Amino acid sequence: MMYIKIFSKDNCPFCEKALFQVMHFKKYLLNCYPAASPYVTEFDYVVYKLGDDFEMQDLVELFPNARTFPQISCEWSAKEVNGKHVPSEREVIGGYDDLVPWLESSRQIVMKEQEEYKKKYNIQ
Repeated sequence: MMYIKIFSKDNCPFCEKALFQVMHFKKYLLNCYPAASPYVTEFDYVVYKLGDDFEMQDLVELFPNARTFPQISCEWSAKEVNGKHVPSEREVIGGYDDLVPWLESSRQIVMKEQEEYKKKYNIQ
């Protein structure tokens, strides 16, 4: 499972924009693939709020170079691939300004894989 984790705070317009972008990306995946596709069923996001779900010290430990809100990471759960254990991974995306190009890069990858998917299953 892949999660986009958004560490946010109240009254933060960039936190709201980040959530909107991630929600839009998930809708994009839903439109690209059938509902049973792993791109949709294995992708989700979670929002953590400062003071409710984490404290500032927690943020500093997870994102030592962070200076703004939100801070965003992408995490993959451990899984089995071809009978081999693949450990969990964590990629720091950064702030909102880093999220937008990261999502665009991900869209490009999805578009390419969508074409391969269509060819494989003879979908027009």
